[in-house]
Amino acid sequence: MITNISDIKTHDELILENSTLCTQLESGNPFLPNQEFVLQHKANSISDSVHTCEIVSDRPSIDAIHKFFEESLELSISRSNRTPHNPALINEVGLDYLGVGEIDNAIEKFKEALSIDKGYFPAIANLAKCFTLKGDLDNAIGIYESVKKDMKEDIRFLTNIALLLFRKRDFDESLRYLEQAHKIDKNNHHILNNIGLVYLAKGDAGSAISSIRKASQKGNKDHSVFNNLGVCYIAINNKKKALHYFKIAHSLNSSARSVLVNLSNAYQSINEHELVVNLLDDYIRTHPEDTELNNILAWSYFQMGLYRKCLKRQWTPLIGQPEHRVKL
Repeated sequence: MITNISDIKTHDELILENSTLCTQLESGNPFLPNQEFVLQHKANSISDSVHTCEIVSDRPSIDAIHKFFEESLELSISRSNRTPHNPALINEVGLDYLGVGEIDNAIEKFKEALSIDKGYFPAIANLAKCFTLKGDLDNAIGIYESVKKDMKEDIRFLTNIALLLFRKRDFDESLRYLEQAHKIDKNNHHILNNIGLVYLAKGDAGSAISSIRKASQKGNKDHSVFNNLGVCYIAINNKKKALHYFKIAHSLNSSARSVLVNLSNAYQSINEHELVVNLLDDYIRTHPEDTELNNILAWSYFQMGLYRKCLKRQWTPLIGQPEHRVKL
């Protein structure tokens, strides 16, 4: 849930080793990019990142999305041509270029917007996003560093650069920026949650719990905060408390996919397979191509001796309990 420059919802993933209860760590922020880590529970170490993405079943087809952005691009170019010195309109053209995958053209448009107003934050953030998509984190961070003097008290700046530093695995520097943001807005539960996530990545589950608990007090309707608390308790192998917080998260948002995965895995860890079936049945009916949750459901059917139902739901070979992922 670290504030990100992206306006496309994706997930960062952590993979817990098989000896721990596998969970998804959700940030609660719709702007988080992809980044995968491997957490080794005993050593508290993190592997090199591997980029992945999640398929959401109810999205329209890729062709329909592309056509939408092409039409939107034509309209935004037309509006920008009518008002050629408006940074907001130029920024919209850049976003539509991103929508059709033309990153270099998007970069030129965001730079054009900044040539008119060097402090226009949407263009700053989107320009950094472009370099992030190209895999150039140093250049993305440099975009923010170039405006640091003028924006050092801006929470958007502080949280966005913290995210990029997090992705570079510079956790200490990421934490420093988040703590600056917290000093500016002590009641912002998203920042407290972010701080907790960085502590968790550093292997300090105790500090992570402390920070995310504070976040839960200020954002007590945010399911993702309670989901993250559950993940923290997984890190210290307290499955009872983890289950407690996953249940709270589910009560706040019963359709959140990451919570469904976490709660299902928690039930499986205590052999409550009927609860897994009850939990996932409706979701799988409307999301039949969700491979991960089909495999979770198949495992519970297998454990219940319902082998035909297991084969119906199984999307990949079940060799031991299926691997699950933790998503930040």
